[in-house]
Amino acid sequence: MRRPMPSSIRASACSPLQRLQAAFRLASDAWRRSDLRSSPSPSSSSSASQTPWLIDPPPDWLDTEALTALMLTLPGADGRPAQWQVAVRDGIPLRAVPPQWRWPGLSEPVPLVRVRAPRARAQSLAPELRPCARPGMVGTATAVMRSADGGQSRLLTCAHVAIPSMEGAFGAEVDITHADAVGRATVMDWRPAPSAGPAHCTMDAAVLAIDDGLARDLRRDGAWLPTGVGGPPLADMAVTLRSHRYIQPGVLKVFWSGPVDVPGLTPGQTDYFLDQAIGYCCASRGGDSGSAIWDAQDRLMGMHLAGLDGVPAGEPNAIYGPIAPVLDTFKLRPWLRSGEVAQVDVAGASTVVTRGTTGGATRTGSAPSAGGALSEAEIVACTLWGEARNQGEEGLRAVACVIANRWRTVYRRQRSAQDVCLDPYQFSCWLKNDPNLPRMLAVARQPDATYRTALALADELLSRTLVDITRGARHYYATSLRQPPNWARGKYPCVVIGDHLFFNDIA
Repeated sequence: MRRPMPSSIRASACSPLQRLQAAFRLASDAWRRSDLRSSPSPSSSSSASQTPWLIDPPPDWLDTEALTALMLTLPGADGRPAQWQVAVRDGIPLRAVPPQWRWPGLSEPVPLVRVRAPRARAQSLAPELRPCARPGMVGTATAVMRSADGGQSRLLTCAHVAIPSMEGAFGAEVDITHADAVGRATVMDWRPAPSAGPAHCTMDAAVLAIDDGLARDLRRDGAWLPTGVGGPPLADMAVTLRSHRYIQPGVLKVFWSGPVDVPGLTPGQTDYFLDQAIGYCCASRGGDSGSAIWDAQDRLMGMHLAGLDGVPAGEPNAIYGPIAPVLDTFKLRPWLRSGEVAQVDVAGASTVVTRGTTGGATRTGSAPSAGGALSEAEIVACTLWGEARNQGEEGLRAVACVIANRWRTVYRRQRSAQDVCLDPYQFSCWLKNDPNLPRMLAVARQPDATYRTALALADELLSRTLVDITRGARHYYATSLRQPPNWARGKYPCVVIGDHLFFNDIA
């Protein structure tokens, strides 16, 4: 049964571009799930079935065997309307894709521009980073980083360069050579995370631990350090690719979503499905994976991930991943040419606003001391009950995923699920002036059926077995709100579950 689109996405509060971007993201999600279902992994279908289909069934033309990419042109300063392009594999007639697609979230059908483009292939041949477990695989570092929580020295690059397989390897060693600096790093964290079948991800990144001495040596050559962190991408924006071997000019073109193949990893199969990337024109070559993408002011925009071979002149032939989600996920700050660390507001002051009863306008008070009388599982269960008791099990699970994602990423420096739930002004059910607070605390003493379901989900969360159905979301709000909260302006949801819109691109 097709899930109806929330009225908030169709509402006038959303611009035509935002609605088109939402349709693009949901179509990408449906295609990604179709790719998962076609994977030979025996557990892929079960994994996909645990996540709700937002476009169910997906349109016939979203066929993993026929398409190579979905592309949506970036917003331009000249006001040109966005254009949706569907890249069709060689040998498949263009007429296999309809000229337009009707989606219930838009008042008019979406025109589909059908083009030819090959699948993305990751590039890893440059002589700067050499993973010890993969002889012959080499790539490029993006930037020298410092961890936001403890100040440790880090180096950033692509995951497919640094890790020995898509399952990764904590502690894998990587040799580093840059000018007079030579050293060895170890893999600390990476995305995409291990999954059944092709991983779905919004980044291809690995964090390498390096000692402070090597970090100083790498920073000594300030010419390869950025001046800051750039802003949002725009159509026809001039950028440069900063490889260890050369500097190549480029021009931004489209939002990009599609499968990526890493040479030699799993021949004939999709290695991961990349979403929310940027397609651009640049003469990249093998070995450029991990290279920094800078804007005209030498500010860090992202990291180069893959190239597209054989595309017509003027069409996007390279892909990069935006840097902001990487800094946010791994809690990193880049060292700058000035000798300082970039002051990026990762934690921010954004607030989770959920139930329309508080509306986000009269929030006063903080997490009550009553929470201290409950166990961690009970605090999580109370939060799920207070935030989503009328949303069914799926809605309860979605809120649990937000708590898990905040806990996993140490968002706002909260290091436990309990701390995430009781973080002041974050979950409105814990506010002292919320009229439902006494009811929520009472239900923990006399559980109803919904609370028992919430408690079971809390056990999954605390045992780290909870399956994320929100695509990494850490923020959401209820469609019953009269106006979206300030932090949601200019953003569009990554997934819609029940009466809640979820977001995974809020700092």
